[in-house]
Amino acid sequence: MTSNNWAYNIHSDNYPFEFIWVKDSKNHYLRDYYNLRKQLYENGGDRYKGTLGKGKIDQFDNPNHPNSHILLCIKDGKCIGGGRIITKLPGDAHLLPSEGDMFSFEKSIKNIPLKHLHYGELSRLALIPEYSGYIEEIYILLLQKSQELCLSFLVGTATLARCVIYKRIAEKYGNAALINKNSELPDEGKYDNVKMYIIILDVINYYKKVAKNNGIYENEVIVS
Repeated sequence: MTSNNWAYNIHSDNYPFEFIWVKDSKNHYLRDYYNLRKQLYENGGDRYKGTLGKGKIDQFDNPNHPNSHILLCIKDGKCIGGGRIITKLPGDAHLLPSEGDMFSFEKSIKNIPLKHLHYGELSRLALIPEYSGYIEEIYILLLQKSQELCLSFLVGTATLARCVIYKRIAEKYGNAALINKNSELPDEGKYDNVKMYIIILDVINYYKKVAKNNGIYENEVIVS
């Protein structure tokens, strides 16, 4: 791992590209990431079906935002994909990207006291089709970042098919993952009327340790 004044790089001979955590809004790869993301979300087929706002840029796309952590994939001097984590501390007033007037994670996820925990939302994953087989690596680096940030949970919104994929990857690396199948997200003009669900990634296995002791792990609200 190497570092410089705006990012740190994760490079391995096993990867055909380089991973960069962006720390500077002037990074020239950011604009490429925004454009690529928008293109994939609008024209990428079922893989990106229902993606939040079709990749529209929001306040959290500024890497200088204190709650934003943006990962980019770079190959031959070009951005070919990325993803991000947006964090929230107890008492923070800001909404996470998927939240709105009709939806919040803290109200929708029962029996997990998110408002008292440090957690984050996983979003904006994108990777050009020829490297789609490496989406797991992006996901794992985001999960590792959430551990570095001492998050208790990562939450996200996705189609049921994508939720299942994320769950399998998390469990492969030893983290519990839960899908809320009992409620669909209100569209609010964000998802093109595609049914979306909540995925909860237990970064520190908090839910497994605490909720199971309360007898709610397998029979209430969140079941996979």
